[in-house]
Amino acid sequence: MKLFSQDKILRKVIWFIIIFTVFFCYVRLMQQYTFNNHALDDGYNDNLIWNTLQGNFFYSEIKGYCTLGDHLDPILLLFLPFYFFGLGPRFLFITQTILIALGALPIYWLAKERLKDSPFTLLFPLAYLLYIPTVNITFQGFYQIALAITPLLLAFYYLLNDKYRPFLLWLLVALFCQEDVALVAAFLGGYILLKKKPKLLGSSLLLGGLALFVIDLQIIIPYFKGTNYTYFERYAYLGTSTAAALKTLFTRPFFVFKHILITDKILYLVGLFLPVAFLSFLAPSALIPAIPALAQNLLSTYSDMYQLGTRYPSATIPFVFMSAILGLEKLLQTIQEPSAKERILKLIRRTMIFCLVLSMLYFFLGFFFRYTTVTPAVRDGQALLPLVPKDAAISALGNLYPHLAHRKNIWIFPKNYEQSDYLILCKLDPTWPLEGDYTPVIKQLLKEKNYAKLLEFTFIGEVPRAPIAQKEYQIWFDKVMADPNFKLVAEKKYYLLLKSRRAKNK
Repeated sequence: MKLFSQDKILRKVIWFIIIFTVFFCYVRLMQQYTFNNHALDDGYNDNLIWNTLQGNFFYSEIKGYCTLGDHLDPILLLFLPFYFFGLGPRFLFITQTILIALGALPIYWLAKERLKDSPFTLLFPLAYLLYIPTVNITFQGFYQIALAITPLLLAFYYLLNDKYRPFLLWLLVALFCQEDVALVAAFLGGYILLKKKPKLLGSSLLLGGLALFVIDLQIIIPYFKGTNYTYFERYAYLGTSTAAALKTLFTRPFFVFKHILITDKILYLVGLFLPVAFLSFLAPSALIPAIPALAQNLLSTYSDMYQLGTRYPSATIPFVFMSAILGLEKLLQTIQEPSAKERILKLIRRTMIFCLVLSMLYFFLGFFFRYTTVTPAVRDGQALLPLVPKDAAISALGNLYPHLAHRKNIWIFPKNYEQSDYLILCKLDPTWPLEGDYTPVIKQLLKEKNYAKLLEFTFIGEVPRAPIAQKEYQIWFDKVMADPNFKLVAEKKYYLLLKSRRAKNK
């Protein structure tokens, strides 16, 4: 007797995908509406696509150069037709959410083929959708590397089934998402050499992927930026050149392990593999394509790269889940004694379900209500936005930037505030990535006479993350209110909009 009908399981998986998509599309749209996303990276990507449509190819003021000199992500070109028809940033959020959700399908297909009628056929797709890295990548921002998750899942699924044409097609899609996917392609070639018959394909992918990665980092990206690849600095302790870094890796292993075996990185690995009950390690060969992303993150000195709440696990996720399914298949084949098998499977199920519940608690307690609650501050901010002319040059705080990104001249405050027609400030924005800049620039602005006040934030103290102390701000506020060089046009509780006297006609 079958434990589960595959048709019923597929319907449930499809419903999980639909619910995930609708729910997180709602969260992402509300996140923007409530000013809980940021210039980095939502506003940044929106602005560079808009600039490209205006003829300023892949340019962003945040970087100050063509962004292909930062990351090689031509996948964004696919969004140009949709921007042409006015769909804008919301289309980015929805597309990313749908693509990530669809990754549950190849996980289900592989589980169905390898685990047959096991309840894990349903549990693995659900575990993927509620995996903390999957959830975080979905709502923390629009990232091109996140678009590679499902193509890599599909590519590996077809590779496991010896269907090489769709494998290469989906791998090509993933390669367009970010330059480091070339290393994943190379290690997929290594997997083919180890486990599959077409050795020519494997060696071609291995050599071609490595060559493409070197060309991307040494030629293409520096061509667009004019200098070396920015992110080498995250590995500076390994050496000042690629050759020196490789020498360090192979000749000073204890020195390297000293940088890897730290608490945060060990917890990162636990967070990656505990939700699949460490089953991935029972099929280690299926983790070969994950080696580049794991190495990038574990060798880095940049802490975001070994955190579950960032985009950096993206290229690891597909292989964590596919290897876990293969690992469980091996386990079921190895354990013959029924009672022992049942005890082990029960422990695995409980571990996975515990992690599912933990992920939901993490999201709902940490983010959901903050991202979806329309506060008086949000209403004030939404009332402010229509007052800003579409062609005005703006220096805005990061959480307002995504609402104003469709213009030629927009900067994250305080950059170029002297050149701005408007300055948009609020006290809801975290100081990151500008910690240390905010207070001195505000003080300088109060001494200058070129801005007339349109909207005022009076700071009652409701916002706990305000970077300026209440008493200190109150002194500045009183000075501005008494200053005859500032004209009060409208006053609200939460926001400050300054207009340069040079911008009278805008």
